[in-house]
Amino acid sequence: MPEGLGTAKKRYSPPSLQVLDAGAAKAKLEEQPRPKDPIIKRMLSLIDGKLKKQKAKSRAKDITETEE
Repeated sequence: MPEGLGTAKKRYSPPSLQVLDAGAAKAKLEEQPRPKDPIIKRMLSLIDGKLKKQKAKSRAKDITETEE
């Protein structure tokens, strides 16, 4: 008897994804008690760098707007 006859195929359900901004991602990673994983530490340092760049860019935009 061929395999699979008489059984319904299971429907594909894609994995659920959650989109976070840099601040939310940092908060989510920092929720964990003392992230020892070097990958998590690296991700946190990259997020910090991105947040600093965004803050500097925002400040520069504010300065140029006030000068006009």
